[in-house]
This record gives sequence, C-alpha cells and structure tokens, in this order.
Amino acid sequence: MKRLLAGVLLCAAATAATAQSVPRAYAGHYELVPQLLPGLSAQDDAVRARCVFLIGQIGDRKAAAGIRPLLGDPSLAVRYQAGIALCALGDSAGVPTARAALASAAEWIRYYAVQALADLATDPARTALNALRADQSELIGGMIDEAMKTWPWPSAPPAPAKEKLEAAESLHELFIEVTAPLVVESDGYWHDGNYPQCIRCNEAIIFLDPHFVEQYGTTAWLLWSLGLNDRAFSVLRQGLAANPNDWQMWFDTGYQYTLLKEYAIGARFLGRAIELGAPPPQNHQYCHALEKSGHPDLALAAWQDLKKRFPDDPIPAQHIARLQKVLAGEQPPTRET
Repeated sequence: MKRLLAGVLLCAAATAATAQSVPRAYAGHYELVPQLLPGLSAQDDAVRARCVFLIGQIGDRKAAAGIRPLLGDPSLAVRYQAGIALCALGDSAGVPTARAALASAAEWIRYYAVQALADLATDPARTALNALRADQSELIGGMIDEAMKTWPWPSAPPAPAKEKLEAAESLHELFIEVTAPLVVESDGYWHDGNYPQCIRCNEAIIFLDPHFVEQYGTTAWLLWSLGLNDRAFSVLRQGLAANPNDWQMWFDTGYQYTLLKEYAIGARFLGRAIELGAPPPQNHQYCHALEKSGHPDLALAAWQDLKKRFPDDPIPAQHIARLQKVLAGEQPPTRET
C-alpha cells in the first residue's frame, strides 16, 4: 500500500462541523479488522490505542467483545479509546469511559467521543452529552448541540466499504497508510477555512503516525492562527519527542517562536535544524532570526558560512553586503521586538 490511498480509502471532505455529517474515513473497512485485533494485546500502549481507535471507526460490532477488557487497561489513552470504540460499536459498556474522555481528553479525542455517544443514542449517552456541554470548545459544543437537535441518530453499523485495502506487511505500516483519508479530509477543511476540523484531522494523523513530521508544524501554525499558542507548542513538543533527530521538527519549532517575535529562542531551534541538515531556505530563517534578535555580527557570520556551504545560493551575498554596511554603521540592522 502507499500513503496516498486517497482514491481507495476516502470520503469527500465535508464543511459542516457536526458529528453526523462529517465523513467516517474508515467506516466499513472490515478487511482491516483481522490485522488490528492482535494489536489489542500488544505490549506497546500506543499500538493498542491505535488498534482500538481504528476498529471503532471501522464499525465492526463483532469486535466489541475483544475491546471490552481494555476498559480496565493500565493506559488511560487505551481506556479512552476503548470506551469510545465500544459506544461506536453499539455497546453501552463504553459510556462511562467515553464520558470521561469527553470531560478531560484532548479535543480530537472528544470529537470522536461525541460522535460515538451520539451514534449509540441511548439515554445514558444523551445524559453524558448534555452534562458535559458546558466549557466545551466551539467545535465540540456545536457537535453536541447538533446531536441534541436531531436525537436520536440512526445507529446501524456501516455497510461494507465498496473498495477493499491490501493487507499491510505490519501494523506499523498499516498505521502509516491509513492516514491517507485523514490527510485528504484535512486538506478539504484547509481550503474551506475550517481550521478546527483541520486541526482535529491532523492530531488524529499524528496519533496514528507520530513520525509524519509535516503535520506537527502545520497544526502548530493553525493553532497559532487561532490564538492557541499553548496548544501549538504542546504539539511541537510532542513532535520533538517523537522525532528528535529530524531537522524539520526543530525548524518548525523555531519558526513558531519567530511568529511570536521571540527571535533569540527561535534562533536556537533553527540552529539545531541546520546542524541536522536543513536546506538553504531554512538556513535563511536562522540568519534572519539572529539579526532580529539583535546580533547582526552573528547573522553576518551565519550568512558567510551559508555562502561557503551553498555557493549556488544567490541570497547570502545580498545579506553579506548589507550586514557589512550595518556593522560599519552605514545603515540600521533589521530588527523586530
């Protein structure tokens, strides 16, 4: 399988932010379940959580019995996913744990908790949604409001998907490949300007494939654009922990600091990105950050080093000439505070 399976495992992206109308990326792909079931007993907490999540989203109700024991799993992340999956599979045993997830889990997990409780459509599920409506984000609160307006939703299991997927060689490969429909869904929301749904897709992608580095920087930028800087840096820290030797993670984190005009901190992260092999355009950002943090001398040295390492890059020469004038007192430096 290839990551871009968009034409096979794909639903058209929807613009509405309701739990009922948003496409179910994995619904009906029962052919994945035999490969996912052994993962429910994997030693790795993250593997168990991903397998539970996918089985619940696929909608194979016969798998509920294998998920029910995970309500007592030592990992909170696994327990949350088990409760949500059971509700999605029509099993009321998951309601208390899905309710707990809706109360305290990350927003992308709350999204699936609302969807699953609404699909279950029992009185306890409705009570849980009503009780936890307060203090939810606009995205999650809107989903709950829509559920209450249209209650109860039909809870029939999904029809088998018309297109089947080839078996992956390993669960690791499967987790990577099944991010494809979420990537396409996220892209649709991006073009619609629906950033909260785009973020939700991206965080689910990161959950399935923590080494999909591009998603961290994109998600952080979207969160920053919504004024959610703490969440943005939380996502970036997550990415650095999972990918400590990837230059793009260090660059994206440094760039996030420059968006906040914290150039000195940004330069430290951007410098590490260069040490790890960042290409010339990313080197440019490092040089700019040094100058804007009040160090034109260090910026000049960085541009000169860049010219030596990338002699075909025309940009360093321009800044070398300019900064030589700055240091000679002939013109002011570029500086933002």
